[in-house]
Amino acid sequence: MPKVFITGSGGVGKSTIIKQLQKRGFTAYDTDDMPGVTRLEDYLTHLPVEWPEGYVDWSKYRWNWQRPAVERLLASDDTVFLGAYPSNWDDFMSDFDIVVALTADTTAHEQRLRTRNTHTYGQGEENIREQVNHQAEKLAEFIAAGAIGVVNDKSIDKVVDEILKIAHVNQ
Repeated sequence: MPKVFITGSGGVGKSTIIKQLQKRGFTAYDTDDMPGVTRLEDYLTHLPVEWPEGYVDWSKYRWNWQRPAVERLLASDDTVFLGAYPSNWDDFMSDFDIVVALTADTTAHEQRLRTRNTHTYGQGEENIREQVNHQAEKLAEFIAAGAIGVVNDKSIDKVVDEILKIAHVNQ
């Protein structure tokens, strides 16, 4: 059964897609909400740190997946979907059969970040501006690494249907 990584910049809809996959009965995890799977680390030492107040300066921090925890999630015999945007995503590309990189147009992306209620990360003008301004660059990185780009501009059900088709998974 395929292991599918759903990634993309903050605010492009990863958490919403994962919740919809869960509602449809799939094994799907938003790893940002799972203690021990992803953690904030010092950029140089890779030691865990507490979230800073306000703007997150990513030259000082990394939001890293922890390999043993990710491997446990992927060990299932079921199709598994992991939704996240960890700093060390490229270390895990070979663990997945399919990688989907979500994207959204600038207006929708900015609106989602301003009104999001699934995560507190990304709030604040500086964080929002950074996410929106770097979305295209990040998408290009994912695609260069083998991801399939999916524009999240349709209904949630249609986006999930597109991801399932890409993953060759029947509903």
